Amino acid sequence: MKGFYKTRVYIVRHGETDWNAELRVMGQLDIPLNERGRAQAHRTAELLAHEHFDAIYSSDLVRAIETAQIIAAPHALDVLTLPELREAYYGLWEGLTRDEVLKKFPEEYAMRSLDPANFRPSGGESRKELYTRAARIFSELVARHPDQQILIVSHGGTIRAILRYALGLGPGDGHFAVDNCGVSIIDKEDDGSYEIFTVNSVFHLRELRTEDFF
Repeated sequence: MKGFYKTRVYIVRHGETDWNAELRVMGQLDIPLNERGRAQAHRTAELLAHEHFDAIYSSDLVRAIETAQIIAAPHALDVLTLPELREAYYGLWEGLTRDEVLKKFPEEYAMRSLDPANFRPSGGESRKELYTRAARIFSELVARHPDQQILIVSHGGTIRAILRYALGLGPGDGHFAVDNCGVSIIDKEDDGSYEIFTVNSVFHLRELRTEDFF
């Protein structure tokens, strides 16, 4: 047992892709890291190289797998992939830029702010559905690793859902910045509650920062 927590979970968003830079909706489309995304992953690997991990999990999308493999290399651990850790499914929005979504689906886009938890893009997944999926797999992984430390590499929407769940918030509540390769840490306490230790730490990426990084 490490410190006062039963299980510590490091959660890292995947590194940057070209579609991130273009503000294009990726959702569950399989888009690889770009050069800066790989550099971000290597900086994150350096940051976490001296941590002990009992297991490393990743979404089964390539941008998350590659990030996880880079981080896992110093630990000689295999990356275990889980489709439940995927990003939200955005249906017909996937592949479009924000401007293109506004042009093609103006009424849908406007509805997002009216009922954030239940809004569903055409053919896609709602925040409530994502929240249920993310909370379930997070709880399962924590239960699988009592008194251990694990790493999860996932996606912005999924990580926000996990943070909401750990804080006792609903699927439509609150907003969290989750940058590419930002690191968050959640502790499972002895009493069964969760404590957020860190949210979206990006100090290790400071030398990679550009004007559009944040």
